[in-house]
Parts: sequence; C-alpha cells; structure tokens
Amino acid sequence: MLAVAEELAGVGALWFFPVTGWEGDGSRLRSLGVDVVTEPLDAHLARPEVGYDAVVISRPQNHQRWAEEVRRLQPGAALVYDAEALFHRRMFLQAAVTGDADVAAAAAATRAVEERIACDVDRVVCISDDEAALLAAVPGHAPISVIPPRRIAGGLTPAALEQRRDLLLAAAWLHVGPESPNLDGLLWFAAEVLPRVCRAVPGARLLVTGGNPPPAARAVAGPNLEFLGHVDDLGAVYARARVVVVPVRFGSGVKNKTVEALLRGVPAVATGIGAEGLGVRPEGALAVADQPDAMAAAIVRLLTDDSAWRRQRGDIETLLDTWARTPTTSWAEVIHGAVDDRRRRGEPSRPALVRRTLAALRRRGGTTRQV
Repeated sequence: MLAVAEELAGVGALWFFPVTGWEGDGSRLRSLGVDVVTEPLDAHLARPEVGYDAVVISRPQNHQRWAEEVRRLQPGAALVYDAEALFHRRMFLQAAVTGDADVAAAAAATRAVEERIACDVDRVVCISDDEAALLAAVPGHAPISVIPPRRIAGGLTPAALEQRRDLLLAAAWLHVGPESPNLDGLLWFAAEVLPRVCRAVPGARLLVTGGNPPPAARAVAGPNLEFLGHVDDLGAVYARARVVVVPVRFGSGVKNKTVEALLRGVPAVATGIGAEGLGVRPEGALAVADQPDAMAAAIVRLLTDDSAWRRQRGDIETLLDTWARTPTTSWAEVIHGAVDDRRRRGEPSRPALVRRTLAALRRRGGTTRQV
C-alpha cells in the first residue's frame, strides 16, 4: 500500500484513511505529500469542501462497509477496488487443508461478495493474472487491470555468503486466528521440515519476524527457531539471511514475502501456494516444494552448497531483469482511466461538484481547498 501511495502521490493530492485506526505521526506519508484522514470517514466525505476524483478501496469488508457511503457522499468519484487478494481462494484452500465445512461455506459466501464487488465498481486492480482471469469470468465485471507487486525500497542485498547464515520467515501477526496462513505454515514447517533440516545441518536456525506472535506460534520457539519481533529495517535481516522460506499451505494473490525475497536477491524455498501468481519465472529463481522431505532437501542444498546458492542468486537477478523489462499498467493509468470512463458516460464529474461546493461555501463565507 505504501508503494501505491508513493505512485499516486505524484498524480495529485492524496488522502489516506486507515480503517483500523491510526498509530504514529504519519511523517512517512506526509513526506510524500499524503494527508491522513483522522476523523470518521463519513464525516470527512460529507464536508462541502471535499471532492474526490477517485476513491480506492482495498479488501472486501471495507468495500461492504464504505462503498455505498462513497457513492452517496462523493457521487463524482470513480470507485476503484484494490483486489490485493481474492479472499475466497484462500478460504477454499484452507478448507481443503483442514477439512472444515464451515470454512468452505464461508468461502462460497465470500466468493459471491467478491464477484458482486467486481460488478459494482468502476475499475478493479488485481496483482496476478490468475486472479484477474477469475474476475474476468464474472458477467458484467468492471474493467480489470493487473499491477504486480514488484516495488520495494532497498533493492538487492549484497551477495556476500560469509555474512549469511540463517533461515528467514518474514511474517506478520496482525489479526491472527486459526485462519492465518502464516501460523499454519509456521507450525507445519516447525513440525515437519525444520527437524529434517537440523538433522542435516545441526546449527541451522529459523528467524521469524513480526510483532506480537500468538501463543501457538511462540510455543514452537527453541534453539533452532527464534522470534525477532517487530523489525524496523527488514533489509538488514534479508542481508544476513542465507535462505528465505515461504511454507504457506493456503493463501491467495501473490505472497509478498516471496516477492520481497526475490527483490532482495535472497534464494528462497516456497510451497506451490507460496510461489503462485508470480507470472514469468525463469527456471531456478525460486525453489518450489510441497512435501517436507523435498522442501528440507532444497533448504539444505542452499545452506551447504555455495555454488547452488550462487546459481539461484544469478537466476534471481535474471528474473529481476526480465521483470524490469516487462511493461505493466500503472496505478496512475488506472485512476485516469476510471475518471475518464465516468466522464464519457456523462456521470457526475468533479468540476460540477466543485462548482456546487464553491457556491455553497460562498453562501457560508468559507474557503475552498483542492483535494
């Protein structure tokens, strides 16, 4: 989301509303020229001096809560849905792994919600071709764009093997429950894969990031598994990691931890779910294994064979070069396209709303502000 903000801040004035509350001083966003909405969103949207060209909503529960209010209070705004993941896909996979019929039923209901969203908005942004294809099969869907998550700050970490030793699982532990792919993947890895790795490489150690891991996660800590807590600078952790592991068994979209490992230039071993949605992938840039023995063998090879590690690092660099030369749609193009489409259809435009706002403010003796 920060990468989205960085791009859109160059397009025009940008405001950000954090639906789960705001912590911190917002200096990172303000340095980009982004303002944070700290009042209730409906009150903000109803202000007469506020008129948006476009509103981007991410995640289905936020669309369900706010889309109608946006349409009512900002009728001139194009509504764009950021489908950073199709939640129903993760839930169906979770049901397949756990055999939970209630999760399967919830997945079907969530699929219906996400299909309705695809028809309700002016534009949809997906992060993988696979998920775009699923929404494209929905009759009456809005135009769909694919913007892969291939931007992070920092770039490639140095390839000095003498400074690298540990395994790394880059996880976050917000809103963790039994449906958490990170928790399920960590418990599976700790029980099925890590012991196999440690038998072959006794000093092997898994480092796990993320503040406030749940008790079920902390229970597997030990000499070969250490929790780092919240990490301010993930780049420093990647710089000393020898292998990144992505042991998720259910999920959707593109796994940011996999993409970030590649963008940092650290060889990674992922499950098939952890590797999905990456699109073009030269052979060798990412080791993929779903069975414990195969995953452990791939990890041991990268821990003990310097030549194998350097070959995979070279394949990663080839992949990044391919990505850099592969054109993709930009968020600016999506926003401009959505706004232009509404104007061509003759729907309420921001200039008309601004004229109404100016008239209302003149009557009240107020001032105006472009947003």
